[in-house]
Amino acid sequence: MTVETVVRDYYDALRSGRPLAPYFGDDAVVKFGVNESLYGADVIVDGLREQRETTDEWRVESERLVVDERGAFAVFADEVQLAWTDADGERRRFDTR
Repeated sequence: MTVETVVRDYYDALRSGRPLAPYFGDDAVVKFGVNESLYGADVIVDGLREQRETTDEWRVESERLVVDERGAFAVFADEVQLAWTDADGERRRFDTR
């Protein structure tokens, strides 16, 4: 599986409400979100679970995914439009990355 495939699968998981924790290893250090930063694997998993439980109707539109694979590591950048409905029924939208 390529890094691009993994990133696109993560986007699909977000859209469909599938768990996101499998995309972060046990040694994950930080996850930057729209309004928060999560530090440590356990905090990241808890934050992702809470996000899944309190949001719905995700839209994820990838505009310019670029991947650079370097041996055992890879980096990626993308311009992404995110939209979702929060627990209060409010629709939110952000341009990210």
